[in-house]
Amino acid sequence: MTYPKQIHINIDVTNKCDRNCIHCASNSDLKNPIDISCEKVERLLKEIRRINSTVFLSLTGGGEPLMNEQLPDIVKMVYNFQGTKKFSLVTSGFLDNDIEKKRLKKTVKNAPDYKKFKFCLSLHSFNSKAMERFEETFKFLLDSGPKNFCVKTTVAPSDDIHSRLEKLFEKYKVYPFSIGHDVWQRFKTRVFTKKVYDEDFENDSLVGFAHLFDYWYVCPDKKKLILVSTQFLSPQGRAKNLKCKMFSMHRACSAIFRERLTDFHIDSNGSYFPSGYCNTKTYPHMTIGTLDEKIERIIDKRRIFVKNMLGLIISDKRLYDRKNDLCSLCSKIKAEQDALATKLIKGGDNDGRTITGRTYWAEQTRQYIWNKLE
Repeated sequence: MTYPKQIHINIDVTNKCDRNCIHCASNSDLKNPIDISCEKVERLLKEIRRINSTVFLSLTGGGEPLMNEQLPDIVKMVYNFQGTKKFSLVTSGFLDNDIEKKRLKKTVKNAPDYKKFKFCLSLHSFNSKAMERFEETFKFLLDSGPKNFCVKTTVAPSDDIHSRLEKLFEKYKVYPFSIGHDVWQRFKTRVFTKKVYDEDFENDSLVGFAHLFDYWYVCPDKKKLILVSTQFLSPQGRAKNLKCKMFSMHRACSAIFRERLTDFHIDSNGSYFPSGYCNTKTYPHMTIGTLDEKIERIIDKRRIFVKNMLGLIISDKRLYDRKNDLCSLCSKIKAEQDALATKLIKGGDNDGRTITGRTYWAEQTRQYIWNKLE
């Protein structure tokens, strides 16, 4: 079987975080802290080299990367790996923390080519000190950061975070970089374009919500380019407990509905998951393997998972109940299939012919029985 020439992987640098953001999709905290190690990242890169593939990596999610003391070394390792096409790091920055500041400075220094390394600073309104932390880190990046970097904002409907961001930009003489004069004239807020649909437009992800697009800013004094991008707040993790209005959960899960079958998520303990929304703290049983396994096997597992889970979800009546979001339903189905596979392993016939192999888990059960017979 041929394997992809390009692999897209998200890696949780750590699962610990002391920010206590009330919208955290990963339920990050300081309980049971696990950092991914240089050894595990090196193991992954060796597997990618072995199958002669290239990789697009994102170091993000699960926790605050700056709390992993090995972060600078991990970034250096990924940056120097010949198979790395591009990679990014997402962080909420630092606040009155010299250790994290020095760690960030060293991290940025270890990846000098901004065309290969994309640094992303996150911003939201779901933490009382988020703007203070953002401003301190933003000032640091203007003074000694890469030539360009990204600001990733997380928004809920009617959020004023972009207005607050523009005021901060004006303070540091950062201006919108416009291609056409019409853009300057049409929009006071140049971070995004807004379109509101009629109330009777019944689409649970569009009703009265804003469409936000990427926009470039420039700081002439520091010769910096800043890309402001936006992601929507969805009911994941701790965000499920928020009373504010938010964007509905995406029906099109990246793991199941994307044509590209090479996206993986690796959490901080070295487990593979089929989607970035899955990790040990949110949906622990969604794992499809570990870094100890050969990457060909992981690619095959994900391919089978996508193929069979899509059919199971579409045919499940619970999908059409508004009370069930896609992630919860996917998790329930996998738990049910895991239980079925366990039952078949314990009570199935010896040759395994009663196992249809329709699902990933049933297929694994058949392979398990055949291996025992061999």
